[in-house]
Amino acid sequence: MSDPVYYKVLGANGACCHGGTGRWSMDGSWMPPVYGGLAPCVRGYHLCRPTDLVEWLGPEIWIAEGQGRSFINGQYLIFERARVVQRLEAWTPAAARTFAVACAERTLGIIETARPDTPSVATALNVARSLTPDAEKVEPVTRSATAMWHLARQLDGATRDAVLSIYGALAWRNPGMAAWAAAGSARSAHAAHTWEQTMSTGTTQGLHPREAERLANAASSAAMQAERSWQTSQLMAILQSTS
Repeated sequence: MSDPVYYKVLGANGACCHGGTGRWSMDGSWMPPVYGGLAPCVRGYHLCRPTDLVEWLGPEIWIAEGQGRSFINGQYLIFERARVVQRLEAWTPAAARTFAVACAERTLGIIETARPDTPSVATALNVARSLTPDAEKVEPVTRSATAMWHLARQLDGATRDAVLSIYGALAWRNPGMAAWAAAGSARSAHAAHTWEQTMSTGTTQGLHPREAERLANAASSAAMQAERSWQTSQLMAILQSTS
């Protein structure tokens, strides 16, 4: 059986980008061991599995190794010792922005159903598709991101989250963080949309509110997992690319 694959997402020069204040060694050496009890977001080295990675995207993705005591805490693992051994060069700014847009595009149907009279959404997606590192601060980007933010504040539920996915793809200057924001809001949008649809169907069918909510919660969880699986498959295809 092959060893498990773990990842660590970092900012420039080994900086943490999802909490924490330390810097990771970039030469493949092990980080100092953590003494005392391991605690989420407090003490220990946090790594993620392939299925967790879409929850923790950022500027740089590294293959990592963990050692010593460890435990799983939701969407990541905590180790007593860890190191990063190889940066994944396929996670370029262009690849990250493309992934962000792909996630946001999958929410477009949710927005069009609820707000078919909102051409600014299609415009914003077109701007996001055309983004290059040299064009991230031009006026159309700022204008479209601002339009998506103001639109999101007028909405709620699935439609709001769908618009926030497009906003995330545009507003974050760093493409890796844009991917993180767009993917997270997209997952929430699909889950909320399924919940709303299932509750509406339950009401139409005359189900007891508690039974309708139970069905809606289960369907929403399944939709969230389905979108996470799609995002993971897309992300892995990018990271395994040699082009």
